[in-house]
Amino acid sequence: MAEELIVRPSLRRAKLTLILAAVILATTLYTWWLFREHVAWWVIVVGAFPFLAPVLAWIDHRRTCLTLSGRILSYHQGFIATSTERIDVSKVQNVKVERTLVDRIWGVGTLVIETASESGRLVMQNVDAPAQVADRIVAAGARIEQQGRQEP
Repeated sequence: MAEELIVRPSLRRAKLTLILAAVILATTLYTWWLFREHVAWWVIVVGAFPFLAPVLAWIDHRRTCLTLSGRILSYHQGFIATSTERIDVSKVQNVKVERTLVDRIWGVGTLVIETASESGRLVMQNVDAPAQVADRIVAAGARIEQQGRQEP
């Protein structure tokens, strides 16, 4: 039975920036209401700019996907113009997890997959539980290698 693993960038930062953007907009609206005789209406538009951060994070979440299905590791990237790279799991040489202090606080990390293919490596940032994802990829590669030894 083929194992399937789908990994996307985390939405944790998007959720926090959405809350912060709502607080900034509420503060802007309240300030405008208090001083509406002295402040132009377009100041409210300036208070809405922080909403771009969670929108961009959501777009990044939707446009990037790493899928492990059986022997194939697929890395799909793009929203309008897309690219997909498919790699045989047996060609994965190294899976590395990089985490800064801020990443450790957030519970995310960068997943670096080094392969024997021409591209060399795949880098996916802001992955939830990156060590568990790396372990599953390595385990799938070991399982494929074990099956290859048993077949002849």
